[in-house]
Amino acid sequence: MTKFYPLILIFVALPLVPVETAQSVDRQKGGKNPLSPVNCYESVPGFCVEQITAPRSRHADRVARRKGVRLSVEEAPTASPEAPAEELNLFASGDFSAWTNVDGSPVGEGWKFENGILSRPGATGDIITKEKYKDFELSFEWKISEAGNSGVKYRSRERLGLEYQVLDDEKHPDREKPNHRAGSLYELVAAPDDKPLKPVGEWNTSKIRAKGNLIEHWLNGEKVVSVEWGTDDWFERFNASKYKKHEGFGSWKGPILLQDHKDPVWYRNLKVRKL
Repeated sequence: MTKFYPLILIFVALPLVPVETAQSVDRQKGGKNPLSPVNCYESVPGFCVEQITAPRSRHADRVARRKGVRLSVEEAPTASPEAPAEELNLFASGDFSAWTNVDGSPVGEGWKFENGILSRPGATGDIITKEKYKDFELSFEWKISEAGNSGVKYRSRERLGLEYQVLDDEKHPDREKPNHRAGSLYELVAAPDDKPLKPVGEWNTSKIRAKGNLIEHWLNGEKVVSVEWGTDDWFERFNASKYKKHEGFGSWKGPILLQDHKDPVWYRNLKVRKL
C-alpha cells in the first residue's frame, strides 16, 4: 500500500529594517548603508529602499506604481532659445552675385557698384535678390537725385510688391499724394509730414520690418509707417489702391526689389536679417 507523507512548507520571514536601524548602522560604520532611506514604501511605514536613477520606461513606471516606489529621474536639460539669424550684407561681394534682373537674367550695365555703393547711372530695369523673404528686417541707406524717384519693394511677385518710397519730396510730381512721398508705404500708408527727411544729395538711413502681419517703415531713426495686414484698416486702404485686384498682396514671400524709375539713385549698406 502506498504511504502518503504530509508536505510541510516552511516560511521564513525576513525582518524589515526600520528607518532608525538603517540610520544607526550608517553612523556606527561611518559609511553608506545600502538601506539608507531615500524613498519609502507608503504602505509600510518606516521601511525605505534605494533611489532608482535608471531612465524611466513605461513598464518600469507601471511596476513602480504597483509596488509603491517613487521613481526619481533626472530631467532633460531645457533647450536654449534659438539664436537670432545673422545679418546678411547684400552688397558684401561688391558685385551682383546675389542679384538678377526680374526675369532672372544677369543685371545690366545700367546698375553699377563702386566703393560699396550701388548706383543707377543709366536705364536698365528693376533688379531683385535671388533669395526670397517674408519675415525680415532690412536696413539700408539711400540718396536720390533732384526730382528723382525710386523705391525698395518687398514681399514681391515680379514687379509687384509692397514699396518703401524713395523720392525727392520737393520737386517730384508724386509729392502731390501724401502716400507717394518718401518713407511712405507707397499707395497705402503716408509717412507724416514732419518726418526727418534729409535734403536731396544727402544720405538717409531707412529700415523695413515685416513680421507676420505687422509692417513698419523707419526713416533716420524714426518710425514713420506702421500697419497690420489683414485688418479692416488694411483692407480699406487696399481697396482704395491700384493693387485691389491682386489677391493676397502684401502677404507673399518674395525677393527684395530695387526699382529703376529712370532717375539716378544711390544705395549702400543694404543688410537683411530673417525674423
